This record gives sequence, structure tokens and C-alpha cells, in this order.
Amino acid sequence: MVHSKKKKLKYVISIILIFLFLIILFFLKQYQFTDSNFSISELNNEQYTPWGVKELGLSNETSRSIKIAVLDSGINDNHPELRGKIIDSYNAINPTKSVYDDNGHGTAVAGIIAAINNNQGIVGIAPNALLYDVKVLDSEGKSDIQTMIRGLNWAKNKDVDIINISAGVKSDNAELKKAIESVTNSNIFVVASAGNNIGLGVDYPAKYKKVFSITAIDSELNKYNLAGKGKIDYAFPGVDILTTTKDLKYDFVSGTSFATAHFSGLLSIVLANKDLHSKQQFHEYIKPFIIDLGKKGYDDDYGFGTIKLIREDQTT
Repeated sequence: MVHSKKKKLKYVISIILIFLFLIILFFLKQYQFTDSNFSISELNNEQYTPWGVKELGLSNETSRSIKIAVLDSGINDNHPELRGKIIDSYNAINPTKSVYDDNGHGTAVAGIIAAINNNQGIVGIAPNALLYDVKVLDSEGKSDIQTMIRGLNWAKNKDVDIINISAGVKSDNAELKKAIESVTNSNIFVVASAGNNIGLGVDYPAKYKKVFSITAIDSELNKYNLAGKGKIDYAFPGVDILTTTKDLKYDFVSGTSFATAHFSGLLSIVLANKDLHSKQQFHEYIKPFIIDLGKKGYDDDYGFGTIKLIREDQTT
């Protein structure tokens, strides 16, 4: 009987430890930085094209500049790759203060979207994009619903074309949903990260119907091992991505946040060349360029799949 009780106790302890481990993973931040760190001097003699840019088959340059609001931790526009890219900025946490990236997440997202094509450093998905810097995340990468709503309303009033939200919350919120609907009803595209939820549910606002929900894949087109599943629209590069840092260097990052930035960049290139006004219109237009991943057809790991556009220099 004593032996049976000890065995049962060990079993209970094992279950508790597994549960605690899952909780820790569940509350991981939306991004991960690796230890490698490149200085500007190491990349100032040549330009490195991140694998995500190559994978999407982009030609980068467009004749029309699309306005993208980056709702994040702020953007350090002193980085050579981002100088002159910020059209306007707003601190939604404290509107009386200027925007300052005290976390690094926003600068990393901005670099992926719009790093300048200047023959050195890296190149972004859409170098011609115009960025609107909206600080909604603090130094710890945290925010609240009212701050997010202020950021959304400010971006809407600036009449941007795309709002990139590389962040999310676990629970639905009526006020957030209303603010998102107000934005999408104004023909502004909202792109949000599905979340790094180790296979559990998708975060909000990505989970809302009219919001593009983006998950991450690696260079082998396999799903990022921490990505959530469920309401996914597309799977984009988000693992081992070289981008800009707030301390004016470069680093590799991974997470659905950075896949979201890739999608926003691609969306801006499409919008620069095609007059689209809704998520459904985009999906219909992009169908010929979709590469199915995972199970055949739509699935809750990869959504419809990834997208690969044909480079201009590959057309005849």
C-alpha cells in the first residue's frame, strides 16, 4: 500500500512539473533573439539578402509607396537601414512622450519590412514602404487594451494602408474587436501574429475574421515549433531572420512576430501594384501564387500556405 502511494505521488508530481513547463513555454515572449550579433562595420561593404526575401520571390522596389503603421515597441530610426523611413510617430503608452524603442522588438520588425536597399547591410521586403511608428509595447514587451486601441485609432486617422501588429493577447475583448472592425471597415488591412503558443490557440487580434493571421516557417518551409495553431491565414518566414537591432547592429530573430512583418511587406508590394480593398479580395488575387504546405488544402497549422511572387527579372 505504501509503495502504491509513493508511485501515485511520483505520478502527480510528474504531471505538475509537465504542466508548469508548458505554462512557462506558453508565456514566452513573441520573439527570440539569438546570441550572434553583427555590427554595421561587418556588413558595410556588401548587402546581405535575408532568406525570407529570397523565399518570397520579391522584386522589392515599387513605383508607389504604401503606408504601414507598425504597432510595436517603437523604432530606432537612427539605424542606417531605417533613416528617413519614419513618416510620423506616436507614443500610445504616454502620448506626451516621444517614441523610443526601449525593447528592440519594433526595430527588428521595421528592418524586416523596410530596410533600405543601399548596397550594404540588409535589404527589407519593401524598401519603398513608408513607416508610421506607433509605440504600444513597453520595455518588457507588454501592453494593455486601451493602449492598443489608442494606437489603432491614431493609425486609422493617419489613413495608413496596413497596420502591422506583431503582438497579441490570449482572450477576446469587445473593445479591441470594435476598434479592429472600425479599422478594417475603413479599408485598412490589419496583419497580426498568430502567437508563439506551442501549438495552442491563436492570439487576438489575429483570431478576428478580417485580420490576417500569420504563422512562422523556417527555411525548409516547416512550421516554427513554438507557433500556435487554429485560425491561420498564411505561413511566412519567421525563423533565423537577420534584421536590425535598436543598438544599431544586426541580429537573428525567430517568432511569428517576424513572419507577420514579412507578410506586411509582401502585402504592401501587392497593394502598390493592385487596387485591393479587403482581405477576401487579396486572397482571390493571390491564389495563383500560393504554395500549399502541410495537409492538402487549408489547415490550422499553415493556413492556406505561403506565397511566392515571381521576380520581375524572371518574367518574359
